[in-house]
Amino acid sequence: MKKYIILLITLIAFCIAGDAQSKNMLHHKAGREFEKMRYAYAIPLYHSYLKKGGSDSTALLYLAISYAKLNQYDSAIVYFEKANQFGLEFRNYLPELYAIKGDYVNAKKWYNKLREANRTLLIDARLYGFEHLIDFLGDSLDY
Repeated sequence: MKKYIILLITLIAFCIAGDAQSKNMLHHKAGREFEKMRYAYAIPLYHSYLKKGGSDSTALLYLAISYAKLNQYDSAIVYFEKANQFGLEFRNYLPELYAIKGDYVNAKKWYNKLREANRTLLIDARLYGFEHLIDFLGDSLDY
């Protein structure tokens, strides 16, 4: 009977070790695909990694960047916001995605947060543009 218990404990230990190894392998494969700029291949690998319990904040960031590179802005915004909950810095990706979607209120909110951390001419210019949208839209030619 003791042999069966030891065998069962050993089997459970190997299963746990195998699952952790497969998680790391998924993360590694996804990272390689991302580095090769094969974003469409990296996305499902990152999703599998996260579903298996991976809690790497850079996986969320790379998943968001992959979605952004493939012009899937809604998904990119979701994963950038999840990465932000881990405290990751991602320059001006998120406010620019909001601006691309036409959500200037959220773009302005995120640029204000960036300005608090690091004031640059780019951030000031973008905020000025979002605050004076009517001036810019009224100046455009109407074909």
